[in-house]
Amino acid sequence: MANELVVPNKTGLVAPTALADPQARWSSTVVTDLALGSSGTNVLRGCVVTSNGTADKKVVVSAGDVAVGGQWVACPGATITLSDADGTNPRIDVISVNASGTVGTVGGSAAADPFEPPLAANTVKLAAIYVPSGGGSTYTVLSTWIYSRRIESPDLIDCEPRNRLAAHFSLT
Repeated sequence: MANELVVPNKTGLVAPTALADPQARWSSTVVTDLALGSSGTNVLRGCVVTSNGTADKKVVVSAGDVAVGGQWVACPGATITLSDADGTNPRIDVISVNASGTVGTVGGSAAADPFEPPLAANTVKLAAIYVPSGGGSTYTVLSTWIYSRRIESPDLIDCEPRNRLAAHFSLT
């Protein structure tokens, strides 16, 4: 399933589309995230993923609120422990929150050209974390490894028209 992306449509998910170019694959993933965000699956506030700064493979997710399929869900925040780094290849893990407000991680597959793993239905993507090879069982997640993937729609909080969908795809 390397170099593939699942693209949402109005009725659900359609067949994966092969994308050999990493930039094209990343751009298509962003488009997919924006499509989910505009359909009522996004961050309302908070839920920022940061490094805890110690050599224990952990990231911290701040408390906040998300919308999953248009339903408001409180997220109490969490500390997440990532799995051991591969000795040979990097991987990309995704931090998300589900319709119950539970924060979790979806571990990516280690590969020379890693890609984000797909999320289960009814989850909101918060961040993608690049885990380089060679870290073993003890490594510090650096802030430069964390890519915010939060699609925010603060207008849902204020009950205003949703015309200011803001995508956050910067280093956090």
